[in-house]
Amino acid sequence: LSSLSSAMLPANTRLVISIDLSGKKDVLDFAEQFQWNFGEKRIIAHSERLGLKAHVLAAGDLVIEYGSIIMLEDDLVVSPYFYRFSAEALEFYKNDGNIAGISLYTHQTNFNTRFPFIPLVDGSDVYFLQFASSWGQAWTKEQWSGFRRWYEQDDQTFESSNGLPANVNHWPSTSWLKSYSKYVVKEGKYFVYPRVSLTTNFGDVGTHLGVQETLFQVPMLCMERQFRFQHFDASLCRYDAHFELEPSVFKKLQPKLESFVFDVSLSLTKTPDQIKAPHVLASITSAHAPLMFAMELKPIEANIICNIGGTAISMMTREEYGVQLGAAYRRHTFFEYYYRMPKLKELLFLFVSKMKRPFARIFL
Repeated sequence: LSSLSSAMLPANTRLVISIDLSGKKDVLDFAEQFQWNFGEKRIIAHSERLGLKAHVLAAGDLVIEYGSIIMLEDDLVVSPYFYRFSAEALEFYKNDGNIAGISLYTHQTNFNTRFPFIPLVDGSDVYFLQFASSWGQAWTKEQWSGFRRWYEQDDQTFESSNGLPANVNHWPSTSWLKSYSKYVVKEGKYFVYPRVSLTTNFGDVGTHLGVQETLFQVPMLCMERQFRFQHFDASLCRYDAHFELEPSVFKKLQPKLESFVFDVSLSLTKTPDQIKAPHVLASITSAHAPLMFAMELKPIEANIICNIGGTAISMMTREEYGVQLGAAYRRHTFFEYYYRMPKLKELLFLFVSKMKRPFARIFL
């Protein structure tokens, strides 16, 4: 709320605070005492315990009343320019049927692998990801209504063939993000993501997080700028739910791939039944591959785009991928690619530092 009050907002900006029933009155008291100087403040205090999923769905339905909304969960902080980005993005993409929503948060980590995610640079301020956003998002009435119609008809079962990463399919049933992302994949839609984030997540301890987590904190925009939006069809930065660059984009950037019909699994998070094409571009060495590339440049896609010779990435058959996947994945290989391996003395120092903490508590 403090960061909202410090943001660049137009006059008559409505604030709706939606509070789930917790059995405690302190949150409601705080909301009632909070001074909002930009327009109407409305408090919705639910009389029954909804839980995360039902609460988000109820809050999202407010878009029917207001026409468009920005939704922010309580563990976020916003950039001063979050509102302008949201308003301009909603206007720019309002008639694009490919778009299922606008994200205010940007990923710097692939949450499927917990390794860095580095989108290609195409001169615009956005990229497209076939996964919904939950750390600050905006919808038009049409975008949200499309999801709600689908949600009421879907059986809400989650299996590997739905195109979502395996870890997402195993998220609890209380996750609304899981359902929205299934909708995005099944309907062939995307979220628009900013390259510089307009929100970040504190990673506070709570219902779904047992310890303080800073992995998903990202830098936010702190200076005003003119946003450069890109039309979906013209973008070279389109990623699927596994954070993999789409084959059609690869073909535009690397002519050697034009004759192949293939899927992409550079992070090796796709199960064999998720590979539908006869070939797959994967981070596996294959003795029979017609094309192979190194794994030296960053982002990983640059090795293919720049035709860097090597054996770490192969264009292999779907059958070979299924056979080799289990034996091929070595987390330390990706660790060595993304990070400098620590020296022995650094590991010893880290170990001793960690061990000293419990002893310090005991003796102090």
